[in-house]
Amino acid sequence: MFRWIVLFIIMIYSVPSIILGFSINGEVKIVDDQLLEAEKMEINDLKGKLEKYFQSALYSNDDIIIDYRLELNLKPKMIKNSFSVIMQLYDDNHRIQYMDKKINIYYDKYEILMFNEYQFHSMTSIFDFYFYMMIGEIADTKKKLGGDEYFRKAKKIADDGMMQSDYYGWDRRSRRIDLFLSPEMVPFRKAKSNIHSGFIAAKNGDMEVSRQNFLAGLELIKKTLLDVREKDEVYDYLNRVYFDMSNLFKDSDNMEVIDTLMVIDTLHTEYYKNLRQ
Repeated sequence: MFRWIVLFIIMIYSVPSIILGFSINGEVKIVDDQLLEAEKMEINDLKGKLEKYFQSALYSNDDIIIDYRLELNLKPKMIKNSFSVIMQLYDDNHRIQYMDKKINIYYDKYEILMFNEYQFHSMTSIFDFYFYMMIGEIADTKKKLGGDEYFRKAKKIADDGMMQSDYYGWDRRSRRIDLFLSPEMVPFRKAKSNIHSGFIAAKNGDMEVSRQNFLAGLELIKKTLLDVREKDEVYDYLNRVYFDMSNLFKDSDNMEVIDTLMVIDTLHTEYYKNLRQ
């Protein structure tokens, strides 16, 4: 009896280690309005195969949860089972979204899709690329420059894509990853960790620590906007966080966070002005 009690206790304390870790769940939506009925039949299992593929893909060992929505708008090409694709990928937990309007894929309905980070695949590698990017962005919020590992994996996929006979779009994706890994983007990536800490402090009711973290992060973002030529990634991030961040201080006696946002986030200037009234 004593032995079974000991085993039961061990099992209970082992549960958190099983639950914690990386998980990816979501839904794939296939838009096939431009396909003929015969073409639709050829890809009728694509949605399920992709969902199963993503759920089994070992993208990370970190404690990261992704709840994705992937929409693929397919247009047939001259070669059978080849499609040009407009992709939209969202993560609801972290409000990250990507769009790629120029993807080429070939689909073999008889092929079993298996994740292999060391081998480029004519269809799945494009999705692996964007999921690595997404995980890298999330990892940056948890730890300063925590996304390096994942951005480098995305970079390898882009480099491998450039070596393919049909390297359509991979030069553009490679440049995007190069930007993330550039020294000029280091302050911006560190800023994400500060801002994430600010949200955690606010959740715990420590608004002074929250304010300090936000201001430290915003100063790093301000520096980045002065140093980089391509600012879209920075503004995309601000668009995800500006509402929640500014509203934490809308009734505060100290409006420094809102004032700083007003200076660097010119896309929402009128919104900040209304908060200060």
